Amino acid sequence: MFLAVAALATVTQNWNATTADGGTELSECPKCGGSDIAIILWGFPPDSEFLKEEVKKKKIVLGGCTISKNDPELECNDCGWRYFDN
Repeated sequence: MFLAVAALATVTQNWNATTADGGTELSECPKCGGSDIAIILWGFPPDSEFLKEEVKKKKIVLGGCTISKNDPELECNDCGWRYFDN
């Protein structure tokens, strides 16, 4: 669990939302032009103060516990658009 939190800390400190594989970086929503892009975290999240703060700031959005092969990776907090890499 600590590794997941450490990885999230690295991503959010260098803030441009990036997909899990590091391949897609977004600083602007292609739908509305908004710059408030969050990472969607799938699976059972660790209980950490860092994660709670990032969720509160809407830098991380909790996607749910059920993981599939076509889950979105990024979400625009301005319009709700979601990025799928499949």
